[in-house]
Parts: sequence; C-alpha cells; structure tokens
Amino acid sequence: MVGGVGGDFGGDVVFQALDDAVAVGEDGAGRGAFQAAAIGSRAGLSVWDPELNWASDVADSVATPLSPRERTVLELTGAGLSTKAIARQLGISPNTVKFHLQAAFEKLGVTSRAEAVLAAIRRGELAV
Repeated sequence: MVGGVGGDFGGDVVFQALDDAVAVGEDGAGRGAFQAAAIGSRAGLSVWDPELNWASDVADSVATPLSPRERTVLELTGAGLSTKAIARQLGISPNTVKFHLQAAFEKLGVTSRAEAVLAAIRRGELAV
C-alpha cells in the first residue's frame, strides 16, 4: 500500500478522482476525506489515514449494531452536512443529532465524525 491507498484496480482515473476529492477537502469544506474514502472503496481500494489509529479499537470493540437513526445521522454526516443541517432535514434538534452521534461513537469505538463514518462503512453498516 502506497500513500494511504492500496488495492487492485485499473487506470489512473481512480487516483485522479481521489486527488480531486482530497482537494475539495483542502479548501475547508471538510468533505474531501469522505469523498476520497467513498471513491476508493467503490474502486476496491483499501483507503486509510495513517493519523487515525482506530482499526484495532474497532476490532476490539463490541460489535453493537447502530440504530436506524444513528445510521441515518452518520450517512448525512458522511455527505458533509452540518449538525444544524442534519437536524433540519430530520426534524429534530441539533442536540438530538449530537446525542445520536455520541451513541454511534461509543458503539464504533471512535472519537470523531470522520472515524465514525469510516468505521461504519468498514463494518458494513453504511453504504458507500
């Protein structure tokens, strides 16, 4: 695995898409990592961030399934929506969104939104 991306794939199209997705995140939008992970996963790549050492924590944690609402909140988080935007879309308060995120963090053994989305994808609880 080189540069955080590994797998068997064909062509430079995937690398260009990954570069483009990461560039989107560099402008402060915060969506680049999620988009890069989604593009890489669709291409059959193993996408990782060496600064996130959560894989062993996820494997060691009890595999408690996410609730349907936790999955929905994580899907919208992965799509780049803010807490307020998720709350508006679901018709709930921002505090309720935060509650669902915290519950998902605990079940997934993570501490951030990016880790939660990636852990849920790896566990097969979120579609890419």
